[in-house]
Amino acid sequence: MARYYFLDDSKLNGFIKALTHYGELWGFDEQGELKKFELKNGSLPLFHKYRQTDSFKPVLFNALKVVAEYPGGRNKFSEPTPKVLVDLKPCDIAAIRVFDSVFIEDKEFVDPFVKSARENLFIVAGDCSEALPTCFCNLVGGKPYPEDGYDILLSKIDGGFIVDIATEKGKGLLEGFALPQATPDKEKELERKRAKVTAELEEQNANLKTKNDYYHIVKERYNSLVWGKEASRCVSCGACTNVCPTCYCFGLADHKTKDKFIRTMNWDSCQFSGFSRMAGMLNPRPLHRQHFEHRYDHKFHHFKERYDFYACTGCGRCIENCLGKIDMRQVLKGADEQKGS
Repeated sequence: MARYYFLDDSKLNGFIKALTHYGELWGFDEQGELKKFELKNGSLPLFHKYRQTDSFKPVLFNALKVVAEYPGGRNKFSEPTPKVLVDLKPCDIAAIRVFDSVFIEDKEFVDPFVKSARENLFIVAGDCSEALPTCFCNLVGGKPYPEDGYDILLSKIDGGFIVDIATEKGKGLLEGFALPQATPDKEKELERKRAKVTAELEEQNANLKTKNDYYHIVKERYNSLVWGKEASRCVSCGACTNVCPTCYCFGLADHKTKDKFIRTMNWDSCQFSGFSRMAGMLNPRPLHRQHFEHRYDHKFHHFKERYDFYACTGCGRCIENCLGKIDMRQVLKGADEQKGS
């Protein structure tokens, strides 16, 4: 079976509509917002040149959900509706690997909600044909095009898409379309496009590269003054963790209804002042600087030691949404340059 096929632009809408065979159609609209698309409304998710403001996270890891109710001891687990995510960029595909590692593959605990949502997810990936100024996937070992982690990959070239089928589910979709095999010329065009955007990333981040890797920069706390300086610009709004595709901190809360109690699970943020506060008002991280530093410590130090890769995919959403205009790349470079002082 051929590896690459060609999908003409004129057949794209039909191809996307066929994806509804696998579940609800989710993707990004013209404003870059993640939403569910209804075919009856005549709208379809778009393929963008780069990652959008929203990430896939709400589909896999709900911002708020009921996880249990009592008395009765019943949990609220139920099989989720199958979903198709369209145009997932490489930084978000890499982020799904974080959720897989923490909530599914870690022998210490398997989260039934995330596991089931993941098993009911069909991923249609897309290349990045341009890089945003805040993108830095190349600094954390990523690329502007995915190499795995998807069911189907659609890579834009002139006149259509190169299609890569990676799973049996993807092959099932292909059977309904008489797609021709991609010609060598089209494959070479794809290689040129990928090389171009890779070069753009390298150029825009050239001055932000560090001499030491992020793991050692953070682990060895080369310069604690840097954390305090950068933290002074942070207003603890939680925007960075909210838009981050790999942040998964959550809180549990119990609520009383008319005849029972329910337990909800909701997103939380390590940047909130009360995040690490415990009973008796004890707080192992009472200082604002410590909250700020902890986020870097988790993503580049502790997560790396446990799972052997970073919990940051370089999507740059935190930079884009920070009210204090804090750039993670500059924070890490500053810590690297001032080590030992």
